[in-house]
Amino acid sequence: MVARAAAVRAGPAGGQCWGRALPGYLVELYAATAHLRAQRRVVWREHLEEQREFTPMFNEVARGTGLLEVQAD
Repeated sequence: MVARAAAVRAGPAGGQCWGRALPGYLVELYAATAHLRAQRRVVWREHLEEQREFTPMFNEVARGTGLLEVQAD
């Protein structure tokens, strides 16, 4: 689970990711990790909270995963 958390966090490290396909890929990755059950929610919520300052990306992933409420623009 630690390795998966690191992988989820590594994606946003490159500034060129924002505004591109990354949010959609994160939603797809979240869906693909359904077999991890409750553990995935912990890791993904933590990651998503770290991305709150990037409102458009945060909202797209929050909406796509249903993990957190979408924030106002």
